[in-house]
Amino acid sequence: MSTPPRRRSRRLAASATTAAPSPDAPPPARLLDLPRELLERVLSRFASPIDIARVAAVSHLFHASLAEANQMHCVFLRALLSALA
Repeated sequence: MSTPPRRRSRRLAASATTAAPSPDAPPPARLLDLPRELLERVLSRFASPIDIARVAAVSHLFHASLAEANQMHCVFLRALLSALA
């Protein structure tokens, strides 16, 4: 016995019809750089400003570690290329 497919809400269906950002466009650098509608939806999910601050802190740590990992990857690739040359 299979379960029936879930229906999408009208709000989700309406937001799905908006144009997607260009793949060449850089991702938003800050939370406030997000489109207003998306920002409202994200912030409405949190119970308190403390929750928003926690998510912002974790996001900052994630992006900082991702940037550091990217720098290390570039250093590794440069070393590999110079070793192969």
